[in-house]
Amino acid sequence: MKKLISLVLALALALAPAAAFAVQTESVELSHEWDLFDFGVTHTAAIQPVGQGYAWGYNYDGPIGNGIMASSNTTTPYNWGSDVSAVSVNRKTTLSIDTNGVLYVCGEFWFGIGGDPSMPSGGYTTGHPMQFATNVRQASMGSNHLVYVKNDDTLWVYGENGNGQIGDNTTTSCYTAKQILTNVAYAVAGNCLTAAVKKDGTLWVWGRNSDGQVGNGSTTDRKTPVQVLTNVYTVSTMGDFVFALKNDGSLWAWGDNQYGQLGLGNTTDKTSPTQVMTGVAQVSAGVHHTGIIKTDGTLWFCGNNWRGEFGSGSTGSYSGGVSTFTQTPGSFVAVKCGSNVSGAVKGSGQLFVAGENTKGQLGTGTECGSIPTLTPIDVWIFGAGEVYTVTFVDYDGTVLKTQQVMEGSAATAPANPTRLGYTFTGWDRDFSSVTSDMTVTAQYSINSYRLTILYVYENGTTAAATYTGDYDYGASYSVTSPTISGYTPDKATVRGTMGAANTTVTVTYKSNSVTPTVLIGDADCNGVVDMRDVTALNAYLVNSGTLTAQGILNADVNGDGSLTAYDSTLIAMIALGISLPN
Repeated sequence: MKKLISLVLALALALAPAAAFAVQTESVELSHEWDLFDFGVTHTAAIQPVGQGYAWGYNYDGPIGNGIMASSNTTTPYNWGSDVSAVSVNRKTTLSIDTNGVLYVCGEFWFGIGGDPSMPSGGYTTGHPMQFATNVRQASMGSNHLVYVKNDDTLWVYGENGNGQIGDNTTTSCYTAKQILTNVAYAVAGNCLTAAVKKDGTLWVWGRNSDGQVGNGSTTDRKTPVQVLTNVYTVSTMGDFVFALKNDGSLWAWGDNQYGQLGLGNTTDKTSPTQVMTGVAQVSAGVHHTGIIKTDGTLWFCGNNWRGEFGSGSTGSYSGGVSTFTQTPGSFVAVKCGSNVSGAVKGSGQLFVAGENTKGQLGTGTECGSIPTLTPIDVWIFGAGEVYTVTFVDYDGTVLKTQQVMEGSAATAPANPTRLGYTFTGWDRDFSSVTSDMTVTAQYSINSYRLTILYVYENGTTAAATYTGDYDYGASYSVTSPTISGYTPDKATVRGTMGAANTTVTVTYKSNSVTPTVLIGDADCNGVVDMRDVTALNAYLVNSGTLTAQGILNADVNGDGSLTAYDSTLIAMIALGISLPN
């Protein structure tokens, strides 16, 4: 049944609790980062209703997913897939999770693809999403490693490990994903740094610690997870600093503060968590700036604004920053920060963007130095028109796939179905621009198969010309065997129903002649051997009597092929019961 996308906002709350963002923006509730859109270094990815994956920006090595590997810019959103539930991007790589929990990677994997043992290690790129792992509910792409949480709440880490970001107490790069923690609710990968929130609210961090970003009070890299906070709801990191949002709405920060991105009113690095403010619903840490949404729906930024990433209409200097959170006009329900770019979603569901646009990473259809004002683009995380249900069914009504599609968008057909004895020819309706609920039925053409009948004698030689005929699958056939004088076929008529393969039948002809039965000594062919047979043979030998052909065979007792007086003597011995000589 037709329905407004705004009624299915729940589809847009990846990993959020049941009481996550509402469409109304006067009160925004505590939530994890939205995994429905993400900004990287030079490209962006987002999911539009319902499950349509889009990407845009710099496409060297294929992170956009359009199969292009050469250096190029895609300035408008490109639809690279469907049934997508979450995305994460960084540098030249895009991660995505489909609705079945399959994790895909697209773009550059210069550190190798090891989630699947069949994939090569070392340098690797792919211009289309490639399966990496299964049973995944959340994933995050770092600068040179990735993390993902499986449905059983285990955390797996994979990639480069020069700063111990894998968490296995080594600095050896890991090209087969390793399980590091259990009971994990949410995890993120940053710049050679990993952070995970367990389901008990404890926050664990490990990896690079040059600016105190691990949060344990030191600047020494950590090769194993260290607990740094409790009562944590979510965590965000992309550069060399970390933000944590607690269950009470208090915001905490630590690590690199060169541009004031910690929002503490200074540019002093922090090596342990420091409270920034309260009343926060969401936080996103970019490379050099931070965005938050307060519970009243207001949007605030701090840190570097030299490309206008605050979206407030102004820009700052490259070397300086804003060390306290500054409000950007408008009311929003989600925010994401990348490298010199920001994106925010309004209650209408439309995505607004600001910041650097040299590679088309803002998706406005143009390339330019920057756009310093939050600008709407034609990307809707929810609320863009209506949603229709497209149901693909087989010839017998079996449902092959059900998909929800935005108005005017194309549905994606399932794999071509098969039917015994038929060839799939397509679908009965066009679904390239869906404007209503629809059922699409598979179409088939019936296959024709050849019946071959071989006519042979018992010795295998040909008895008659071979019969061939073509019949549709399931058709009945009845072919009368030809008549051959003196012979009888073992199948007078070949009958059957054509199956789903060529069929060969052999008809064998047998001679009608009867092989005579020889009774040794029975010259007169009366069925007994007695002295009358001696008389009959003697008469034959002197030409005074005749024997039938059968009688001649019977009288040749010694089997030498001729009749003589000796055969007469042998017949007499048989008649008298005397044993014949050897």
